[in-house]
Amino acid sequence: SSGINAEWPLRPGTSLFKTDQSSPNPAVSFTDKMRLFLAGPILLDSVNLDFSKGRTHQVDVEMFEFLSIPDRDKLFEELTKAKTDTSQLSVYDLLRKDCKHFSSKEGQVYIASLFGPTWEQFAAMPNLIEDTQKFVSEHDINVLIVMIRSDELFQLFLTVAHGTHLISEDCISDITDKLELVKLQDYQPDSWLVYEQLNIKASRKVVLPLFKSWLEG
Repeated sequence: SSGINAEWPLRPGTSLFKTDQSSPNPAVSFTDKMRLFLAGPILLDSVNLDFSKGRTHQVDVEMFEFLSIPDRDKLFEELTKAKTDTSQLSVYDLLRKDCKHFSSKEGQVYIASLFGPTWEQFAAMPNLIEDTQKFVSEHDINVLIVMIRSDELFQLFLTVAHGTHLISEDCISDITDKLELVKLQDYQPDSWLVYEQLNIKASRKVVLPLFKSWLEG
């Protein structure tokens, strides 16, 4: 019987039509639009199937070949351009554009992912503090984590939205070591911590469980 192997990376393009025999299911057929829809997440998550980035699996390559997309580099360029064009979005819109959350004994923790601007560009946007406060208030957030990625630069912005001051440099030292975080200059309010993340292989799928484990520990 066919099914999903739990060890396969759970990308739409690799997991939705994979069989237990670790090969594409020949019975599955797609329209051109469906092929593009499935190929997009594979290219974005694997950084255009670049093994040197540490995020590509052999199954990604196999599935992309199965989809028979003619110009991989062109598709990746178009997808990246569309994903990073946030010029018309406010800080509030950026925070809710791609956000995950979990509940802990300390309350609601949200982790937003931004692709395109650097922290310096994000921090210079109009109404930064007001939009951030509006976002955390409307969602009753206790801790907000923002992962910012621009090309090869990963940055991490942490803030305690309300309640007790849960996050400090000392109390997240283990996370700092694992993600290889280097603190950037101080920002106001003083509850905001901003880091460059040198461990660029650690995506949100890695970062979120680290903070969840720390908060629930």
